Amino acid sequence: LLKSGLTEEGYHQLIYKLLQYILIITHEIIYPFKEQALEIIKEIDVDDALFIACALVFPNSIIWSDDKKLKNQNRIKVLNTREVVDLLKE
Repeated sequence: LLKSGLTEEGYHQLIYKLLQYILIITHEIIYPFKEQALEIIKEIDVDDALFIACALVFPNSIIWSDDKKLKNQNRIKVLNTREVVDLLKE
């Protein structure tokens, strides 16, 4: 809450809104994108390959993360919390 500047009520409204767009995908769907994800993220942080693979499954995916290192690649759009909040206000 502190980083976003949201009130507790605003936070709950944001989470409710976001949950409408969340889709859980299985390992079988992600696995074919494993090598491509590792290639994209290998110089940044291989521990984040799963997030990149998930985003590769669906074209035009966006990753929500405050990990600044993830923005050091150019294949997947990454938004931090402030950018997500600003986007949802539009």
